[in-house]
Amino acid sequence: ATDTWTAATPMAQFRAGCTANVLPDGRVLVAGGTKGNSSRLLYNVDDIMTTSLRTTEIYNPATDTWTTGPNMSAPKAGGVSVELDNGEIMIAGGITYSTIFGIKIPDFSDDVQFYNPATNSFRTRNMINKRALFGIAKMNNGKVLLSGGAGGDIFTIGPLVKQEVYNPASDSFSGAPPLTRAVAFSTSIPLPDGKAAVLGGARGDLDNPIPVENVWVYDPVTNSSIEMTSMNYTRGGHVAVCTGGHNITVFCGESDSGGAEATTESYSLQ
Repeated sequence: ATDTWTAATPMAQFRAGCTANVLPDGRVLVAGGTKGNSSRLLYNVDDIMTTSLRTTEIYNPATDTWTTGPNMSAPKAGGVSVELDNGEIMIAGGITYSTIFGIKIPDFSDDVQFYNPATNSFRTRNMINKRALFGIAKMNNGKVLLSGGAGGDIFTIGPLVKQEVYNPASDSFSGAPPLTRAVAFSTSIPLPDGKAAVLGGARGDLDNPIPVENVWVYDPVTNSSIEMTSMNYTRGGHVAVCTGGHNITVFCGESDSGGAEATTESYSLQ
């Protein structure tokens, strides 16, 4: 209405790589992330992988105030989230750590947290695969597709081809056909016909990601994935939406030359 930005009350905790989801009453749940080193800097992998958070905060836009939310069962940064049809917020995977004899051991997470707004509490399930920085899409049937991401153990970090599906009806995860190329930093979106698209991402490693132009479409009816026409540009860390009810539109991202993209492109589903 005024074409202006207004500063809101800051959170209690510094965070990067957190998730944020609008709750049914209009408040916002912010969960996890990483706080960085003692100077709040994220200079190296250790700063990221051993400072992830289990804390959450809830923002009330009506009063411009934050309140402390419940803790998750495990710390996570670089996880992904989506609202389920039953109103729960699903927060999956991420970079985490465990503490052994006072030493933090970083790892990828298979932990999935489900936040219930009615009870202000979390319950926990586990994915089949540990992963972070992956694509997530809630399809028309209510099931959730989880695709690719960074995974492995801390000594063999790399992108993944693995996909899996969460079924809210059975509260369980099952395997799905793998992608034809291992990618992290991909983007997934639900499609109007009930399928889901997985777009781009990056091969290589976390220090040297090499974006790709591949596109895959997952069909929940046949539990199958097929590779579609590639995008015109390689992209990792980009965003995508369905526009006009029948177009996939993709924005920006990082190219395989290592630079940020300003390009946009669309694909017609008709």
